[in-house]
Amino acid sequence: ILNGYAWDGSSGPIEDNSKNIRASLLHDALYQLLRTQLLKIDNKKKIDMLYRDICIEDKTAKFIANIYYYILLALGKPYTEPRSKREIKIAPKKR
Repeated sequence: ILNGYAWDGSSGPIEDNSKNIRASLLHDALYQLLRTQLLKIDNKKKIDMLYRDICIEDKTAKFIANIYYYILLALGKPYTEPRSKREIKIAPKKR
């Protein structure tokens, strides 16, 4: 993930914090690759598990990380589909 990559942090009622922000960045970038079909949808479960594992590594309680994982597993698929692709907007350069 290159410097300057923009993402919107964790989705839904999950508050961004030091225990999930790194997982959120990687998860959003990988879901973007699913949406653009640069990764196959077969990878979704592994990507969701990676989110869980990184959260645990960053000190999220295992019980909470498992809840995040099952929510992603159950509700994440629409965000992996090409029709969910969002327009990329670039801020103007400073003059």
